[in-house]
Amino acid sequence: MSLVWTLRKWLDPEFRREEEERRRLRETLMPTPEPGGGDGEPPLTRAPPPAPDRVCRVCGHVGSEQEFCPSCLAGTMVPKR
Repeated sequence: MSLVWTLRKWLDPEFRREEEERRRLRETLMPTPEPGGGDGEPPLTRAPPPAPDRVCRVCGHVGSEQEFCPSCLAGTMVPKR
């Protein structure tokens, strides 16, 4: 069967037209999925973990991502316990 199908595919122009029509019909009935999930939803991604709260060990200033205290202007920020 596969040999006959292959020969028809190569030699028969009518078979090529039928295949093209089937492909068009298939694409209209079942559109290709979009990269974000297809139905308008954004792709599932993980949120980055929250930065640990930091506290200045000299003046007590609380910050989240800073390594240097804006009040002391020094690298005195340590993770909050």
